Amino acid sequence: MKPEDLVAALKLHQRFVKSLTGGRRANLKNVDFGGLKLTKVDLSQAVLSGADFSDCKLIGANFSYADLFGAIFDRADLRAADFSRVDLRGVSFHGAQLAGANLNDADMRPGALVHIKEQVGQQEETAADLSNANLDDASLDDAKMSKAKLRNTSAKRASLKRAQMPQVDMRGVDLSGANLGSARLRGANLTGANLQSAQFAMTRLDGANLSGAILAETDLDKADLTGATVCRGATDLSLGMQKMLAGHALWVESNGSSGERVSLSGEDLHGVDLAGAALSGAELKGCNLSGANLSKALLVLADLSDANLRDADLRGTDFSGANMQRANMLAANLRRADLSTVELKSASGDATGQGLADQLQRRHPDRCRRHRGQHEGHRAHRRRPHGHHRSHTRKERKAAHRAGLRACLPRRPAGRGMARRLVSCPRNS
Repeated sequence: MKPEDLVAALKLHQRFVKSLTGGRRANLKNVDFGGLKLTKVDLSQAVLSGADFSDCKLIGANFSYADLFGAIFDRADLRAADFSRVDLRGVSFHGAQLAGANLNDADMRPGALVHIKEQVGQQEETAADLSNANLDDASLDDAKMSKAKLRNTSAKRASLKRAQMPQVDMRGVDLSGANLGSARLRGANLTGANLQSAQFAMTRLDGANLSGAILAETDLDKADLTGATVCRGATDLSLGMQKMLAGHALWVESNGSSGERVSLSGEDLHGVDLAGAALSGAELKGCNLSGANLSKALLVLADLSDANLRDADLRGTDFSGANMQRANMLAANLRRADLSTVELKSASGDATGQGLADQLQRRHPDRCRRHRGQHEGHRAHRRRPHGHHRSHTRKERKAAHRAGLRACLPRRPAGRGMARRLVSCPRNS
């Protein structure tokens, strides 16, 4: 479209919006606006499906009730723009500035443009892309954002009340201070998301992935977390520690292309609650995790050499391929833990046919051999007749417990000690 034709169409549309005679609704399908400066332009109710607004300056523009199906707003400046009740299916806002924008009741479900000349067939739907966009203080109440992409998007203090966002991709999103009351995020991916001080009253997060999410000052008690992956104990960690874990979760999720591997070597994390934490590939060498709760945590290929895991809760923890040489796991609960071999894959994801097994080695190999010999001797001893059992004194049992051999010692037959004391008593002699 020629510039003069575009100007004429916009003038007629202004008369249409104001209900003046001679006005005409603008039909600007598939028009390339090519970086134009259209500050405070009124395109409400206009037909703009497939239009390209890339790099345009549209500060304060009015798109309410417009048809923007499949439009492109990449890198556009849309601060304080009005998108209320707009059809935004399949729209791309990649890198756009939407701070203070109004997207109330906008429809951002996946969509695909189909041209008449194209062959008839099933078209692949494109999800709305708001990755790296700025949605600070924006209003998205009642918005429909199924499968939308909001990777690394900043949505601080945004209002997302009652928003429909099933299976939305929000990896690395910043929702600090946002209001997601009654929103539906079933199956959403919130890996490494910043949810500090966010509100989740009556929010549905069933099946969502919140691995590494920052939960400082966040209350999830009223949210539906059925089947969700979340480390609730992260709320008790320092904000700095939570940010490190968030970066690590993104590092794992992106295969190293974003985020940063966490290194906690030598750190004192005694008694911390990291149940369900995503720590695969983490550097935890010499870390003190005694008494910690790591149940159902992911520690695939993690380095736990020389780590202290005494009395730790490791139920259902995945240690596939982890390095646990010289780790102290005395009295740790390893019920249903996965210590299997992990299959190695190439950078392209193809199987290499090679596997890496867990590296388990006792802290004191010589002592372990001695204990193993004692254990075998006690097993042979327990096969003797009942009368040949050796009675262990309480002092011996306490010493054996400290050495980790309590299970190896046979129990004293009930009542034997009392009978011996009665026989030696003068009154019964």
